[in-house]
Amino acid sequence: MRRLLRRFAFLVFLLLLAAGHVWYWYLPRERAAAPDAADLPARLLVSGDFDTCVWVPFPHQNLGALAAEVEDFPGFVAAAARLAGSEETPRLPGFGPFAVPPAREVAACSDRSGGRFQVAARIYPAIALVAKAAGAVAGNPWLAGGPVPGRPGQPASAMRVEWDGGLWTVTSGRPAAALAAPRGRSAALLGAVRLARPERQVPAGTYLLRRRGDGFALTLAGAPAPPALVLPNSGSEPGPVLVAVAGVEPADAAEPEAGPQPPAALILFRHEAGGHLRLPGAAVLNPPGEARWGLPGGGLADMIAGSLPRGNAAGWEIVAVDGASLRQAERLAAPLARLLFSPSSGPRLSLGLWLEPAPAHALAERISTFLEKVPLVERREARQWRDVETLLAALAACRRLTAAAGTTPPSFALELQGCEGGGKR
Repeated sequence: MRRLLRRFAFLVFLLLLAAGHVWYWYLPRERAAAPDAADLPARLLVSGDFDTCVWVPFPHQNLGALAAEVEDFPGFVAAAARLAGSEETPRLPGFGPFAVPPAREVAACSDRSGGRFQVAARIYPAIALVAKAAGAVAGNPWLAGGPVPGRPGQPASAMRVEWDGGLWTVTSGRPAAALAAPRGRSAALLGAVRLARPERQVPAGTYLLRRRGDGFALTLAGAPAPPALVLPNSGSEPGPVLVAVAGVEPADAAEPEAGPQPPAALILFRHEAGGHLRLPGAAVLNPPGEARWGLPGGGLADMIAGSLPRGNAAGWEIVAVDGASLRQAERLAAPLARLLFSPSSGPRLSLGLWLEPAPAHALAERISTFLEKVPLVERREARQWRDVETLLAALAACRRLTAAAGTTPPSFALELQGCEGGGKR
């Protein structure tokens, strides 16, 4: 009997050991790590040979944890891609039974067109052996390696999959050359992004994603903190739910005839306006005689509400949907002007965002639903607000999101605060 109990206890120990192994190495959970300076994923991140590089540790666990928290993860990714200017949703083929490769770290780099890219993942040794064998039996080049055929009706694919021990790479076009190891020791990260050149008003450099208290922070490595957007007390009136600002944007090299873009600000408030239309309180601020941004719905607001309240304050021309929105926008005009119009010798804000995700999500849902019902509104604008709603739905469990990019010197910080764990978002 004692021998039987010992065997049973040993079996339970093995089962617990196996369960712990699976939980630690495979099940979705937040897991930070430092880039391995001696391995290809970390070297790709700092190579500067691609326009954009993204690095993620334990992607099957971190992305799995994110997918578990977001109600519609594929829709979330597609909405983010469209708002970033891409009509195609980025995706990798499934890695056997896994949606993403079970790896210690992965880096994905691409040029602006997306035609040249390179992906490198350090696959777990046991998974690498099984994947190569299964790919060889099934004739699947994604697992076994080799050239990847193009889709039916499309030109032959230029992609090639290769294995070097446990290192799995996917390459299209010329691979990165002269890869140097990162300098210094890296801290544990949840992810990193490197931009080889500025993207609109976001400066070039390496962005580091870390856990910070009950939220997350994405900051530009080696840069000072950008100017802070501090909102004045709104008094007895409800404060804003969203404040978005943009500084002067240089002319796009692809469209130089468009010229530089002037600064602008958009503010959404908690109260309702527009009577039975239940539109959110809103105001837009532009320099006199220049209109970079407009109210949601474009010229439709003028057609519905007639002559909208207008004002001038601190160098801004303000258009609002109602008097309460105009009063609050005038109160915010001076601090926004100081951030965007400060002397050239001091730091200026080139991009800023302040929002409360839950109420902002409710407003975005109301705006997108309204715009979709009105035939006169461009479908593109209605879809943009629906995409904004999709992103805010994933952040609704967090109390506040702030983001700022500064100039002279370049800086960037995005912080998500007060996030509640657990459950779909």
